[in-house]
Amino acid sequence: MQWSPDSAIYKQLADKISDYIMQGIYKDGDILPSVRQISSEYEINHITVSKAYQTLTDLGVIEMKRGRGMYILEGGTEILKQYKKTQFIEITLPDIVKQMAILQLSEQEIMTAIQSIQSQNDSLNTDKSNKEQP
Repeated sequence: MQWSPDSAIYKQLADKISDYIMQGIYKDGDILPSVRQISSEYEINHITVSKAYQTLTDLGVIEMKRGRGMYILEGGTEILKQYKKTQFIEITLPDIVKQMAILQLSEQEIMTAIQSIQSQNDSLNTDKSNKEQP
């Protein structure tokens, strides 16, 4: 994985794990890879991994079960989705609207772009599901 210099690695890792949870790769009740596994796989310091896990713990998404590892809490996926939606609406969307104004983009131009992106994503998802079928 390539780490961006624009953000702390632990934040990027927490976002990646969050994405896996929201995509259903990890589900409520699942055990997450150990700090040591992730540290080795991504070639990062174990403290960085621990900070990423702590971020998700602080949100109420995961918990540590002493001697057994980190688990996604029941309801953790929904908590994470609500948190991400709030972040998008309160932080990301205002930035997008500001950029629209600066660039003098019309709502129609934005809707056309969104529909095009959705169409591309839909065809990517269709390609993936066709490859996954035996």
